[in-house]
Amino acid sequence: MLTHEGDFVVQCKGTARQNQDCPGRKRKARGIDATKKIAMGCSHEWCKVFAPGRQKDSARYLAESMGNLFNIGYKVPSRSRWGFPGRSREAQERNTASQRCVRRMAAHLRCKRMRCINYRLDPVGFKIGDKTVYASKSADTHFGGYGKCRVCNSRQRKDDMVRVLRYQCPTKLTRFACPPQYEDSHRLPSLASFSAPSPWLTVIGLGEDGFEALSRQAQRAINEAEFIMGGTRHLGLIEGHSAAFFQPWPSPYAQAMRALEPYRGKRVVVLASGDPFCFGAGTQLMAHFGRDALMVLPGRSCLTLACSRLGWSAQDISLVSLCGRPLSRLVPLIQPGGRLLVLSADETTPARLAAFLTERGCGQSVLHLLEALDGPGERIYSSYACGGFREPVARLNMVAVEIVAGPNASILPLTSGLPDDFFEHDGQLTKQEIRAVTLSALAPHPGQVLWDLGAGSGSVSIEWMLRHPANRALAVERDPSRALRIMRNAQKLGVPELHVEQLVLPCDLSALPEPDAVFVGGGVGMEGMLEMGWSALKPGGRLVANAVTLEGEQRLFKAFQAWGGALSRIGIERLGSIGNVFGFRPAMTVTQYQAVRT
Repeated sequence: MLTHEGDFVVQCKGTARQNQDCPGRKRKARGIDATKKIAMGCSHEWCKVFAPGRQKDSARYLAESMGNLFNIGYKVPSRSRWGFPGRSREAQERNTASQRCVRRMAAHLRCKRMRCINYRLDPVGFKIGDKTVYASKSADTHFGGYGKCRVCNSRQRKDDMVRVLRYQCPTKLTRFACPPQYEDSHRLPSLASFSAPSPWLTVIGLGEDGFEALSRQAQRAINEAEFIMGGTRHLGLIEGHSAAFFQPWPSPYAQAMRALEPYRGKRVVVLASGDPFCFGAGTQLMAHFGRDALMVLPGRSCLTLACSRLGWSAQDISLVSLCGRPLSRLVPLIQPGGRLLVLSADETTPARLAAFLTERGCGQSVLHLLEALDGPGERIYSSYACGGFREPVARLNMVAVEIVAGPNASILPLTSGLPDDFFEHDGQLTKQEIRAVTLSALAPHPGQVLWDLGAGSGSVSIEWMLRHPANRALAVERDPSRALRIMRNAQKLGVPELHVEQLVLPCDLSALPEPDAVFVGGGVGMEGMLEMGWSALKPGGRLVANAVTLEGEQRLFKAFQAWGGALSRIGIERLGSIGNVFGFRPAMTVTQYQAVRT
């Protein structure tokens, strides 16, 4: 029936034998416009339309008029391709009969008795004024204009007629196994009861270009607000544009949520810098009040502005904020050839950053100081880290860094097993090679929590956190001097968030966050150490323990018998001098136990 996609075939009425003997009766439509052919090609199934066959060329005329079939009430002009004024009376009658055939066929297509198959004409959409309307009628309704279905012998009621505009969207013909159940568009149930409550808290990202650069929606929210909270600088940028009560951000920052609570349900605006969800207040507001309470109107983020000024690709940059955070957080990000965008805490941050990079052997790194971007006081200038910044720096600034590592630069490798001299220790340290194997057995994943029991120098928990910025670790150590040493190592290696607990093990650790992995590095031979770690694990959690003593190995073997898992021995030999010659000296053999709780 289809020669290729987009064609519609009309077959004259006749017996199957006649149709087989007379293939010329099947004709391809030429009168369907391109948009309707596309829509018809997307329908689930095509149907053959049988013309009554009152005249010789009714099928051809029906196919050529199919483009106007669904324009109900549209009258074919007398100056048509098949009947011209002044032609014979027979041609005029043939034209009138063809128009009547089209109307009746349109009615017949909507009849559910058409060979016991139900069809619908589904308008994709048509325009009334400037609105798009989607109209549907039941399967029993005849879509025939002035026509009458000859099969059902019933005329369509005037009230049931769906009058489609001439310039409508495409219509597709779909076949149903049973009559469709749907209502008219004006009878559709209201969705108001299912809609979320309207937000009362509007978070607006405001730049240095001020109120005039905001969208109309943001300006309207500020004009109609009853209460506005923001930084002193932000409140000054919108001064004179709202009669609302202005409230600067309280200190500490957590008090802001309590200050907003009395205004719940009123028209409240919170001003933030640029993108509220880029190191801004948006995350805390969303967590406290919920998504339904907020309407967020973001501005251009600091990352977007910096990249547009420097010509950098945003996906190649590491973004870090030093607002309330130590400089040591930059340590894992300082890599040769890397690019950083540092959000400064105040006007002193650029000088401290330059000194920090110089101290780590990256004094030739290029620093681009960007002040008050998008504002009247915008300024950009560059310097080497070793040269620092001698001119006064604006309080609102950020620094873009191009890392250039010197020959003796202190750079953290990206692999597990940092050199032992990276850590401050008193001998209680999981050695580099053993540490690499241990991290592999612990198998860290982003956002997971590690318990490091008997942490010693904290090397395992520190490297766990270096694997991903979202990882967390809790180091438990009974010796107070070692606990302080762990904190210094964490600060030095760029993971100051490491949580250190000074406790005598074994003890109750139920107050700590539930771990995803537990490492027992010291005190394996003590009664109850392994059981404490194993009971704290959730299903899928990993337990890894190292032992170098016979008592520790006995505990590991008992755990293997009780919980399964795997036992292995790791031996390391290092080259050393023996008088005037050299030889390999074996280190103490380490027995490692690893198991996954089911």
